[in-house]
Amino acid sequence: MLFDLPSGLGRSSPPSLLDFWLVPWSLDMENAPNNVDVISDYSEQHVKRLQDSVHSINTRLSWMIGFSGLLLRFAADLHYPATRITMSILSLAAVACCMGALLPKASGKLASPATLLQEYFGDTEQNCKNYIAKGFAQTAEGLNTLRAWRVRWLQVATALMLLALLSFGLDVLIDSLA
Repeated sequence: MLFDLPSGLGRSSPPSLLDFWLVPWSLDMENAPNNVDVISDYSEQHVKRLQDSVHSINTRLSWMIGFSGLLLRFAADLHYPATRITMSILSLAAVACCMGALLPKASGKLASPATLLQEYFGDTEQNCKNYIAKGFAQTAEGLNTLRAWRVRWLQVATALMLLALLSFGLDVLIDSLA
């Protein structure tokens, strides 16, 4: 039976929703399905998706550094010193933001094979998978934090690049009107 009811109730059917609130019950763990496999597989897929997302953000940050360098080259050819300085400062600030975001940062801890061999060799498969799933959960938290950190700096760098482009456009507009 899936549900263990207190003795004396004399019911053979599962408890009603009201019984969950009124009568203490517990799951029979020997007959309950073990879901550590599902949790472990899902956790592994979730960490993989987060790693792919962080890699994508790293690529965008790298592209932003390249575009900032290109804007610095355009800034050298501008006619008006004020827009040249403004565009250079904004482009350099965007590079600094991207470089700061790309600095190495801890992203969680996965279960090492050495730890598994030392501590879980001979243990049940379910205990090993449970330990690995807990490691995936910690890694997912670390990757979420890292991803949020890099996305924030990418947003700041993008805003700085837009301001630099506006400065470039302003210089072109003033030059064409003069």
